[in-house]
Amino acid sequence: MSPALGSTTPELQTPGGAVTNLSRLVGVWSLVSFSIIDETGRALLHPMGQDPQGMLVYTADGHMSAHLFDPNRYSPSADTAPSAETADRVDVEAVTRDNAYVGYGGTFECRGDVVVHHVRVASVPQWIATQQVRRFELHGTVLTLCSPTMRTGGHEQTPCLVWRRLSGPA
Repeated sequence: MSPALGSTTPELQTPGGAVTNLSRLVGVWSLVSFSIIDETGRALLHPMGQDPQGMLVYTADGHMSAHLFDPNRYSPSADTAPSAETADRVDVEAVTRDNAYVGYGGTFECRGDVVVHHVRVASVPQWIATQQVRRFELHGTVLTLCSPTMRTGGHEQTPCLVWRRLSGPA
């Protein structure tokens, strides 16, 4: 029998053999898009440009790493530190405005349709030792991760990233 979630080796199958959400995420993913959407689903902003690059890796032993890059910008501003609204919600516009690259890594767990990233290292210092919570939808080889919705200027805004599977279980 596999160890339970929360242990050092995540459970990939239930005792009856059913595949868990955790194992569905295992693999290497390539970034397709990164948009901030409003409550109607309309894209308001593309924080890493129209053609972002990125890689997301989930391993079977519960580790993860995410990297995002705007290929049309060169280096982050050395004079501007990222700002955070709270420890678990960083101002996405400020971070991406000031940084052509954003990355973090650590461990992960699934809770239904939510994946929780337990951040150990990050290019955004405010994310270190936090839990980054992402709602996810998986349709075939396309994974959509959405950060918690924020209210800005009286409007709801939700950062969403779309990834395409490069390798791993289908």
